[in-house]
Amino acid sequence: TDYRDTQPEPIDMQVLEGSTETVLKDVEQYRSDLGFAFIMDVQMPAFRYNLQRRDMDAETLQQVRACVSMGEKNPYSRSRTIRFREMAGQRYVRYSDDFFSLENGLCSIEQALKPALDRAVISNSGQVILNLLDETDCCNVCIPTFFGVKNYGNIRIAVIEPETKVNFVCIYRDTPAGEAAGFLAYLRELGSTRK
Repeated sequence: TDYRDTQPEPIDMQVLEGSTETVLKDVEQYRSDLGFAFIMDVQMPAFRYNLQRRDMDAETLQQVRACVSMGEKNPYSRSRTIRFREMAGQRYVRYSDDFFSLENGLCSIEQALKPALDRAVISNSGQVILNLLDETDCCNVCIPTFFGVKNYGNIRIAVIEPETKVNFVCIYRDTPAGEAAGFLAYLRELGSTRK
């Protein structure tokens, strides 16, 4: 259900996309009431410290397992899981190279991934990433969607082994109020039904 359909009056919502650092700055400077990010479990202490220095807070709405997405041209496209040693030999496309990116989180867990992830194509275009996944043997570190693991066209998702946790967090500067509080409550409820 679309959140807007649950409201008695029309509301204005804008979805902006950016790196974790962009999201943090937008919330810090009051350009956004709420920000959302995916943070590797191993990165949470540094992320919390970053928030504290900015006088901001965050809450984890859901925790999921890290995955790798790939198209049919990738030799692991039919696998349900992929191990670090298999990931190390892949070519990657990634959304950003910010400190809290999923890829940088993985490198802090498994150093053998660093050379492959350092050579990744970086694009802030979701469509370019999808095209590269669909038309080449490239991979992308990802998470299952908030609504569960889904495939997009010929793109498949394999869960990373060993289990690697990612937190879906909501970032805010002040305690959310009004429409922001209502939307956050909706996401909390949605997340609790997906566990």
